Amino acid sequence: MKKIHKINIIVAFLLSMLSACVEKIDIDAGEGESQYVVEGMIVYDPLDPNKLVKDTIRITKSIAYLNNGQAPTVSNAVVAIIDSSSSPAVLDLCVNVGNGKYVPTQIVPKPKGRYYLLIRFAEGDTVISYSEINRPCYFNKDSIYTTVLTDESQGRTGP
Repeated sequence: MKKIHKINIIVAFLLSMLSACVEKIDIDAGEGESQYVVEGMIVYDPLDPNKLVKDTIRITKSIAYLNNGQAPTVSNAVVAIIDSSSSPAVLDLCVNVGNGKYVPTQIVPKPKGRYYLLIRFAEGDTVISYSEINRPCYFNKDSIYTTVLTDESQGRTGP
């Protein structure tokens, strides 16, 4: 009986040590300045090099840290991609397909291609970005690995 009494005292002591006070704290993080967020990628598919870019460029505006809603989309921008590796350079005005997404229509990505992304927002701001396809990659859509092609992987001429 004394043994059960000691166990009850030990259990009560441990439970009192594990309990804690809970106090709600409200943090005023403020809204902050909303910024443009641009997501996009130029994809070269070595399995089908003549395929047009199917990926879209998505433009949204950032939201406050504690906001659980969706980021507002930007649908009134002018988006263009310039292929500067072609002679003459090719300008591709992207088509707005809604929900802040813009799709290029005529750019055919190629290895060692040099591309500029130009975005003109309705407020007058302009963004210019540069990218280059250094080496082609096979992206396996249903796998978690990629195969990078190098000059050694397909002989001296490369892919």
